Amino acid sequence: LQKMRRGMVLFYLLVSLSYIVSFCSAQNYYINPVINASTADPGVLAISDKYYVVTTSAAGSPNAFPIRSSDDLVRWWDLVYVFPDGYWPSWAVSDFWAPEIHIVDGMYIVYFAARHQTGVLCIGAAYSTSVVGPYTDIGEPLVRNETVGNIDPTIYYNEDDGLTYLIWKEDGNGASPPELHTPIWAQPLNKSGLGFLAGSEKTKLIENDLSWEGNLVEAPWVIQKGDYYYLFYSGNAFYNASYAVGVARSKNLLGPYTKQPTP
Repeated sequence: LQKMRRGMVLFYLLVSLSYIVSFCSAQNYYINPVINASTADPGVLAISDKYYVVTTSAAGSPNAFPIRSSDDLVRWWDLVYVFPDGYWPSWAVSDFWAPEIHIVDGMYIVYFAARHQTGVLCIGAAYSTSVVGPYTDIGEPLVRNETVGNIDPTIYYNEDDGLTYLIWKEDGNGASPPELHTPIWAQPLNKSGLGFLAGSEKTKLIENDLSWEGNLVEAPWVIQKGDYYYLFYSGNAFYNASYAVGVARSKNLLGPYTKQPTP
């Protein structure tokens, strides 16, 4: 009798699960996580009716920056790595973080952060004629400072001047000793997107100067709506509840920006 009861319970569980799956499919519902793996800092690129995501590598992985594809942003398929085992950039040794794939001048370019042989975090770039590679690193960091790291790269194409800008965080909180401020910088790239525009200089967009931001601002993202550019960013400590998203706006991409005073 006990075996029969267990069998009936299992039968009803299977029927219920089948109903839930069918209902969710019919209603376009999904269950998180949609990728059940280490996939921090996802950067998604839409090409026609397909999506591609590249993510931070799992700690200790010999392969850097997995690329996956999806037709619906829910079901994802593993494809390739930007830097497979044995094909890392010659200057990078660890901590492959925060990649994004962009199309610049007809090429697919992955902008990313990685730790240099000297120990500082740097921003790199790798290019390919196909979104799934193979990717070729440019051979040296795109952004490198001798004493302080640089991370969280993104780019923004500015229709007002026809230039593409690299936007990133100076990792002052990761310096030794830590710096008081962590600026968000912007600088125009050249046509290829693999170097900076000749004669250009970086411009500070914001830094951590509000109490809720704590020791840092990071992870910049820019959009334009109407007359304003909106700069979204994260602030404070990612490892606790103080971490939050802030926004600032300006009528010019390079500022000056006015922050919303609270997250």
